[in-house]
Amino acid sequence: MPFRESNLPKGPHIGQTHIPSSIRRFIQMGNIPPEPPPVNATNTAMPHPEPGHTNGTAPGPGAGRKWRVFILDDHPLFRFGLKRLLEGQPDLSVCGEARNAIEGLDEALKLRPDLIIADVSLNESTNGIEFVKNIRSHLADARILMLSMHDESIYALRALRAGAQGYLMKEEVLNRVADAVRTVVNGGIFLSEAVRQQVLMNLASGRPANRSPIDTLSDRELEVLQLSGEGLAPREIATQLGISVKTVETHRMRVREKLNLANSAELMRFAIGWCGRGNGSGGRHAVGNQASEE
Repeated sequence: MPFRESNLPKGPHIGQTHIPSSIRRFIQMGNIPPEPPPVNATNTAMPHPEPGHTNGTAPGPGAGRKWRVFILDDHPLFRFGLKRLLEGQPDLSVCGEARNAIEGLDEALKLRPDLIIADVSLNESTNGIEFVKNIRSHLADARILMLSMHDESIYALRALRAGAQGYLMKEEVLNRVADAVRTVVNGGIFLSEAVRQQVLMNLASGRPANRSPIDTLSDRELEVLQLSGEGLAPREIATQLGISVKTVETHRMRVREKLNLANSAELMRFAIGWCGRGNGSGGRHAVGNQASEE
């Protein structure tokens, strides 16, 4: 049975460099806290943890220390605003930042922060969910808060399954990021309210018939679908993800099979529409056996 695109959530744009209006206003209005003294691993920040140290059990602000936060986001202006926002808090400091997953992994392993804030959508590398898997394989006790423009439960659930402990909408950063950081770094789980409701409904239903076909895709297959929807050719996808073109083609074939898409043209049409572009039919055309109907 072909499924209808209108029943699916809209997907994110990997590599999209969107700055939430709240952060943009925050920067433009000049409402930025005074620049604090330089932060490094030997002054106001928590000391560099020894191997095997669990950051979540380290002394908190009550012991005169600060939680050390690492930021991974591909947009420099957003990183700047978020860093200033966090360093305006008495118990938080930013120990480092990176623009892609490769740099993020290297720097996080060197700095061993108490918490990592990572964007779901990253340019020039694999996405935030794959980054979470990689960092967790090296730092099993890492505390991770994901940021996203997208309130779809599909990404929140995948992020949590990958090992993140929080998922916050970027539009909520200005008002909620400090609380989210404190919740996660102290061992809790934080979800944006819209995402929380979707996750609870998803878990409560427990009926496979209610699952979107997109849920059947692996994280890598979903990533390939997203990049295809942005117009990247297989060779470009392979370069960005650090895999072979043959592997990309295998993932594309599996996506077609799972979504019941007849050929590569249907895959591209669906991917572009799912990413929110070229959706002139309003997402109501049938996907799947369309080719046989034409």
